[in-house]
Amino acid sequence: MMYYESALAFLVAVEAGSAGGGPAPPLPAASQTAAASALAQRKVGYVCACQVYGDYKRAGDPRAVDIEALMHAFPSLRVAYVERRGGGGEGGGEEEEEAWAAMLVCSDGEGGVRCESRVGLPGNPILGEGKPENQNVALPFCHGERVQMVDMNQEGYWEEALKMRPLLQEFESSAKAGPVTVIGFPEHIFTQSSGFVTAIFIGLQERYFGSFVQRVLDEPLDVRLHYGHPALLDKLHFFWEPSWNLLGTF
Repeated sequence: MMYYESALAFLVAVEAGSAGGGPAPPLPAASQTAAASALAQRKVGYVCACQVYGDYKRAGDPRAVDIEALMHAFPSLRVAYVERRGGGGEGGGEEEEEAWAAMLVCSDGEGGVRCESRVGLPGNPILGEGKPENQNVALPFCHGERVQMVDMNQEGYWEEALKMRPLLQEFESSAKAGPVTVIGFPEHIFTQSSGFVTAIFIGLQERYFGSFVQRVLDEPLDVRLHYGHPALLDKLHFFWEPSWNLLGTF
């Protein structure tokens, strides 16, 4: 999924080279590439919602090392997780008050991990199913007006990443009667080569549900919901619209 950043940087560099109306250079200059990469990093960010990273870290689980290796390999990547402190009464002493927080960490550039942001929580935020609650923990750390939700079994390729900019333009389209709040498109499941029942069959099922069924839900049923494979969302709409709908029911 990190191809989105490189694809955007490529488009920026190529279009900057042809801003004067002439043909774009076949290979952008080094200075153009550096400036384009810096701009792409400001325009796109990645937040991996891994609610159990803190548990892995405390337990010395090697999976925490794998997650940190990804952060070091991709400096733009951030990891959101749930932190729990206290409540255990360790060592037979007085029980420490339990506290919960949503944490955002990233690579410190020197082989370690640093905390970039911390949001205090009134209690354990994992109340329902793991997937939506995991997304809820990470959502406050997602900047910008648009958010894309991607499942862990999805992959992409560079040519597919070039579609992101025209997809985002669909939010500004006035072709539909109402505002565009969810944009869905087919996912690329890289695990479908793992076996027939567990991968190929599930991949076909996702293809039909994520394309044909979602089109019917959108029109004529008008009940299109976020499915996460790999839906683009108008974040501001979902932050504010439910409260207005609730007020309108009374």
